[in-house]
Amino acid sequence: MLIMNRTSIEEKVKYILSEEFHVEQEAITPGALISDMLELDRQTYVDFLAVIKFGFNIKCPIAEMPEINTFNELYDYIESHQ
Repeated sequence: MLIMNRTSIEEKVKYILSEEFHVEQEAITPGALISDMLELDRQTYVDFLAVIKFGFNIKCPIAEMPEINTFNELYDYIESHQ
């Protein structure tokens, strides 16, 4: 399995989320709140988890996800679980 560097992770997250959630890639900044940016409700939260799980081939236990509030925290999570 190929280990992605931080820049590659950020680029892939931006691409995937812009496609899945129709947000501008430029609007996805490290400090932005994921819940605000993606307007997460119960269904979109499940979609978000699926996108991360399948997009990066990692497990995303729901119990760990509430700790992830910003995109920077998401990048850290992906980087540490690949």
